[in-house]
Amino acid sequence: MAVLVLIVYYAVGFNPSLDPFRGHNDPDKTLPRPNPVDALFHKAKLALYKTASKRMNLPSFRDPQKIRRLDDIFNEVGLSA
Repeated sequence: MAVLVLIVYYAVGFNPSLDPFRGHNDPDKTLPRPNPVDALFHKAKLALYKTASKRMNLPSFRDPQKIRRLDDIFNEVGLSA
């Protein structure tokens, strides 16, 4: 179950440009140079989702509140595993 949550989080909510050690007081802190492999995957994922959302009228997951909620869920599952 934990592996499935990790895969879903990486595919949906992970943003490689965000600092993994950011605190609650600075949730939008970014890294100067994110991992290039993760950044490439993230760009491809966003392009694919953008293309699909235009065709199927899907909601936007770029809303920071939704991403923060996914981060909170991931942290809760990661801490309990």
